[in-house]
Amino acid sequence: MLDDRQQELPPRGYTFGMWLFLAALGMLFAASMVGYTLIRLRLANPPVDSQIVPVPRGQLHPPMLLMLSTALILCSSLTIHAAVSALKRDLLDKFRKGLAATLVLASGFVAVQVPAMIMLLGRHHELSKESNYLFGFAFALILLHALHVLGGLIPLVVIHAKARRRAYDAQHDGPPRSLAYYWHFLDAVWLIMFSMFLLLM
Repeated sequence: MLDDRQQELPPRGYTFGMWLFLAALGMLFAASMVGYTLIRLRLANPPVDSQIVPVPRGQLHPPMLLMLSTALILCSSLTIHAAVSALKRDLLDKFRKGLAATLVLASGFVAVQVPAMIMLLGRHHELSKESNYLFGFAFALILLHALHVLGGLIPLVVIHAKARRRAYDAQHDGPPRSLAYYWHFLDAVWLIMFSMFLLLM
């Protein structure tokens, strides 16, 4: 029976596959955020002859919990980067500790993000009763990001469990490195999305 290391893909296979995956996700998130922006600007300044009730900018106030969740995901990006850097130097104890810290911070992000997103969606719904387009796009964006964060937690737990069995070292770092790329991507998407909400609210 092959051990974890023997089953690994070549390093280039992990990297190429992950970049293709992130490129596809990037287009999905970009299209969703452009859609939200266009709808938000249209609701702020609807055509004179339309029956849309205007929703002026400055009416939506982001929950303060979003600041905390943003700090948590930024810190988790730093800890997973530190973990992979330690793995490249064969500092396996630091690698495992970095993964454990990332898991705690990522779980904290989800725990804080859920009530914050519910509050944000409630505010969108209150101000867009005449048109559910804004609420629909906000809901889609929030759900899309949340599902990908949850999706990232699963391989994070698996890789952390394998790391405890010493399945990775400097020559066998494909899965942790790919996960770090994915996590940095989620971090960047959230920062862009959060900035978008702040600017357009």
